[in-house]
Amino acid sequence: MEISRNTWDVQEVFNWGYRVRYNLKVKYWDTTYIATVKRNHPGSDWEKNFPDDHGVWRVYWDIWVPGDIVVHYIDEFTGRIISVG
Repeated sequence: MEISRNTWDVQEVFNWGYRVRYNLKVKYWDTTYIATVKRNHPGSDWEKNFPDDHGVWRVYWDIWVPGDIVVHYIDEFTGRIISVG
């Protein structure tokens, strides 16, 4: 979650200060779920960028004030953001 929190797009929102309101959802996508997503979305970033042999973390920021949604998919092994939604 800290990897996502420290990105420019999320930091920009938190620079608003005390008025920021948000909902954070973090889910783990295992290899079975990733295979299903890839099968249902051929040619997508998910198919191209997501690993076949391990999972990813989906970090979803629903930021009410000032109003934004940021989604990061983070490789569980490398800790790198592999896709932004």
